[in-house]
Amino acid sequence: MMLSLLLIASVLGLVKSVLIALLAVLNAILAAFAALAIWKAYIAVGLKVAFIILLCIPVVGILVYFLWGRKKVEAAS
Repeated sequence: MMLSLLLIASVLGLVKSVLIALLAVLNAILAAFAALAIWKAYIAVGLKVAFIILLCIPVVGILVYFLWGRKKVEAAS
């Protein structure tokens, strides 16, 4: 009787340890997914800023040329 209680207690301890280990693995996987999601957001924002810069700088440059630079070029020639 005493041996079976000891066996049950050790099996319950083993099950508890395995469940805690599985919980730790699940936590690590979820943390990795969260880190990927954060970096994905940073990359998306960075790409949006880069596209805005690539679009706006030439447009602003062309506007400046037509408003101010064309007069300078015509005056110089």
